Amino acid sequence: MNNNCYFTGYSVVAVNEFGDEVIRTKDKYPYSYDGFVTFRNGDNKEINNTVYSDRLSQWDYKKTNNLMLKHFGDKSDYWYNREPKKVEAFLREWTNCNELKLILIMEYCNVSNGYPLWRFDYFTPQIN
Repeated sequence: MNNNCYFTGYSVVAVNEFGDEVIRTKDKYPYSYDGFVTFRNGDNKEINNTVYSDRLSQWDYKKTNNLMLKHFGDKSDYWYNREPKKVEAFLREWTNCNELKLILIMEYCNVSNGYPLWRFDYFTPQIN
């Protein structure tokens, strides 16, 4: 059992980044569900940067596709089966920051089209 969900005795309950139970779940609202944690590696207080999966390609399509092929072996926009360590390595290279620490991955439903998207919250040292 991971720390992103808790066991009620009969089912696993999805939680948001604050540990609160998600009410509009993916199974009940497949095209308009609330965001839920799929991976956590630290405290919310550590987070100082966030990026959404759909923005990476918009910002630099070629770079994103090349790095996806390198780290995952494909260019899929679906991140549900990506290993967090590989996501972290991808983000380190994408941001050019070897000290990046991935803290949180959340899955959301894009309200404009019903497709899933992911939010990556991470820590990077601040440059003064």
